[in-house]
Amino acid sequence: MCKARVVLSCPNCKRRLAVTRPDTLHPLWSLEKPRLDEVTGDVVTQVYTCKNPDCNTDVTVYWYEAKLD
Repeated sequence: MCKARVVLSCPNCKRRLAVTRPDTLHPLWSLEKPRLDEVTGDVVTQVYTCKNPDCNTDVTVYWYEAKLD
């Protein structure tokens, strides 16, 4: 199965950063940790490094599934 790719922007320098979703159980992403009452199951945390040589900031991405009301 093909995992979806998402394009984000580095919060520091705004350079585009392409990342891959960890699995089909965690379809949504956020740069801020979601609250426990917003998610179903666990939250997967991945840290990427910005490819801009002048930035090299670590970008933390939180993958989760939203809770349905």
